[in-house]
Formats: sequence, structure tokens, C-alpha cells
Amino acid sequence: MLPLQIVMAMADVTGRVALPAALLGLSRGATDPALAAALVATGASMVRSFASSRAARHSLIVTWGRAVEATRARPFAGMPRRREDEDSVAALLEGIHAHTISSLIVPQVVGLALALSVVAVASFALLGVATTLAGATLLGVLAGLVALLGRGLRRAQSDAWADLGHLAREMRVLVEGAIELRATGREAGIGERVVRYARDMAGHEARAAAARARLAVLPASLALVAVAAPLRAGVARVHEALGGGHLFETTIVGGTAVVLAVAAARLWEQWNSTDAARAHYRAYTSASSVAPDAKDPPPTGSLAEVPLRFEGVGHDYEGSGRSTPEPFDLDWPPRSGLAFVGPNGCGKTTVLLALLGVLTPSRGRILVGGVAADRIDRRALGGRVAYVPQDPLLVPGESIAWHVRLHEDDPPADDAIDAALTRTGLMQTLASRARARGLSVRDLPSSELSGGERRRVSLARALARERELYVLDEPEAGLDVEARQQLREILEELTGRARVVVVAHDPATIPGAFRLCELP
Repeated sequence: MLPLQIVMAMADVTGRVALPAALLGLSRGATDPALAAALVATGASMVRSFASSRAARHSLIVTWGRAVEATRARPFAGMPRRREDEDSVAALLEGIHAHTISSLIVPQVVGLALALSVVAVASFALLGVATTLAGATLLGVLAGLVALLGRGLRRAQSDAWADLGHLAREMRVLVEGAIELRATGREAGIGERVVRYARDMAGHEARAAAARARLAVLPASLALVAVAAPLRAGVARVHEALGGGHLFETTIVGGTAVVLAVAAARLWEQWNSTDAARAHYRAYTSASSVAPDAKDPPPTGSLAEVPLRFEGVGHDYEGSGRSTPEPFDLDWPPRSGLAFVGPNGCGKTTVLLALLGVLTPSRGRILVGGVAADRIDRRALGGRVAYVPQDPLLVPGESIAWHVRLHEDDPPADDAIDAALTRTGLMQTLASRARARGLSVRDLPSSELSGGERRRVSLARALARERELYVLDEPEAGLDVEARQQLREILEELTGRARVVVVAHDPATIPGAFRLCELP
């Protein structure tokens, strides 16, 4: 990356200096040097574009790779417990983009600094020390004004976006909750709030438009004043003040300096505007900088049959002051069902996560075929384990089939998905809805599903192919009586050929053959 940044910086300064040098050559009648300088400027621009594209590609790959590694290396304590707890994906994407852009800003800053140095030398030679210092002061003022206007523009845009978010939320409430709001007398109040947010957003948009206008007009206005004011004093006096005959050269040098100063101010503002996003990215990638420990291969033999034992398993969450669950021992027979029951907060989900190897219990261990569960390479299991969580992942824009195939390196075919949906009762429940849309059930968008239907999609994903171990966390939540009876029948059928462990609050969904383990 560093060689590309060096090439970018050198090409940048060469392009910025060669073009005014070509104009200066023309002013002195040196056409051949002027043509050569113009060709150099063109070539430098091409080189800079090529180096920038390669640098951006390299930076994107590295930045996204670090984000992926940091995500995979996150310890259990840093993982979200609920969807709303998760770090904003939008904020992470913004941080990735900002970090990528920052790697391209550095060579531009170097190029600008070198170009300004060359312009300063030319200015000293043409105008003298006093005039150059006065011009540098004016350029500093110009750059500061541009930076301030850019900051004001960014703040106005940010406020407008925030108001747009509030406006969209309140308008959705007003439209989708119209009956409820009218019945409770809240319709007028919500409507007034919508209008207030719209008024605020309009004000911020007006501020942003004014800032854009000032940013566009300021450099041109200052340049016009700089040229027009001395001309009013008479061309002869200008000619004399500029040392006799260097008006054109001075205009070129001064104009180049103005362009560079404005560019520097905008780079500075761009760097500052992305500081928060870059800080978010750095915090995300540094929090889990240690790669996951090397994992052991899974035990030989089917997970449905290998010895599986819980030895003094317990876990102490930070700040809880007690172990959840309290340490317990258990031998789990092959091809059988196991149900963990007990009050909320007793550690049922914790036990399932420890069995899956997601969590390392602070006390005891779970041995699967003689291998600690948290040491098993999960990817090497090759889809031999199915997991139905309490809060299944839902991507609103994707279909049911997409969600069923989500966890598979070798996704199941349509007929296997249809069979799984039939077993969970979704095929029958959603048939009329699918016909009305002209779609198959598996192609219905997941955003149209209720909580119970989402849970059954997660169950269908577990049933789409044969597994050796099924881990289900409150699969009955959100299901009606008929669907819970279907779930019980599925669990009974699975235990004849696999190990099945379930956490359930409704005893009616637990088959009689399941072994109950009550956690205190």
C-alpha cells in the first residue's frame, strides 16, 4: 500500500505543478517546454488515477478483511444477545468506507503540501517576500472560511437526515396506526408532530443549501476582488507593482495557490467529517484483535451415538453474582431426547450455547466423544448440527427459501425445502397467501411472516436435511395449539435417529420419552 501512496503523491504534485508551468511557458513564448509540461500533466493525471484505483482496491480488501476477522474473533461476551443489541451495521459500513477513503486522503495531502511549496518558491521569485506572505495570509483566511462553511454544511445535512428519520417514523405511525390513533384521540397530536419535524427538516435543508451556495461563490468572489480591485487603480500601477510585466505569470501563480488552498481545506473537512466513522471502525476491529484459538477436529462417529457428558457445567456471567446454571452433571444417552426446564434466568440457554461451542463455561466442561464442546471446529462438523434459536435471524427482503438455505454450504433443493415446510405446517398455513401473490410458499418474502411463522421457518431449516444433533431453544414460542402438537410429533420422530435437546416452557410440547433436566 505504501508504494502506491507514494506514487499517488508524486503524480498528484506533478500534475498540480505541471499545468500552471505549461501556462507560464506559453506566457514567455516557450511553446515546446509548455507542450512538454502539458503532456507531463496529462500523464501524471493518468498515473494518479491508476494508482488511486489500485490503492482503493487494496484498501477495500484489507479493510473488509479486518472487519470480517474482528467479527469472527468476537468473544461470546461481545456478541449481541438480541437483535437490537447489535452494533449498527450501517455505522460499521460507514466506518469501513471512511477508513478506505482515509488511505487515499494521505497521499493527496502530501501532494498538496509539495505543490504549495513549489508555488511558494515561484511566488517568492516573481513577487518578493512581502507580497508572498500577504498572499499566504489571504489564502489561509480563504482555506479557513471554506473549512468552516464545509463544517456548517455537514452539520445542516446531519440535522436534516436526523429529522427525516423522525419524520419517516412518525408518518409510518400515523398511516399504519390510523384506526388506533383516531380511537384514542392521538391522531391530531401525531399529525402535528409530523408537521413540526417537516418544518425543522426544511429549515436544515435551507441552511445546507445556503452553505453550498457560499462554498461555490466564495472562491470566485475572492478571486474577482483580487483581480478587479487593483485594476481599478490603473493598469500602469498594477504593472509597476508587479515588477513590470509579470501580471499574467502572477495571475497563474495566484490562481494555482487559490485552487490548492481550497482543495486543502476540503480535504481537511473530509478528514474531520469521517473521524467518528473511522473511530467506530478502529474500535470494532481492535476489540477482538486476537484470532480464535485453533479448534480440534470433531469426534469420530455420529454425534447421535458418541458419548456425551456434562461434567460440573456452570457459568458465571460478569456482574451476576451467581452461577447460571449452577454446576450439574449429566450423561446423555445416544439417540435420545433431553429437555432442560426451569425458571427464567436459570441458565437453560447458556447450557445450549455451551453445547454448541459458542460459549466456554467458566466451570466444568461438556465432552462430546471425549472432545470439549468449545474446542470442536464447528465448520468441520459439516452441517451435522441444527440450531433453532429463540430469536431467529430475519432479513426482510429475502424469501423463505433463502432463509432455509442460509446455513448450508450445499443448499437443499426446492423439493427438500417444500417437504420441510410441509412438516412444520407452513405449507398449509401459507398456501392461500402464496396463491394470492402468484408465488410458491418458499418464495414468499419473510417480512410477511408472523413471529410464530418465523420460528417455524427456522425449524424447517433444521429439518431440510438429516442431522445428528438438534438443538432447539424455546421452539414453541409464538405457536398455536395445533402447531405445538406438530412440534411435539416432530421431536418424537427425530429422537429415533438423532440426539435432540430442547428448552421449552410448555410441558405439552415435550415428548414423554424425553429426559427432563430441571435447572434450579
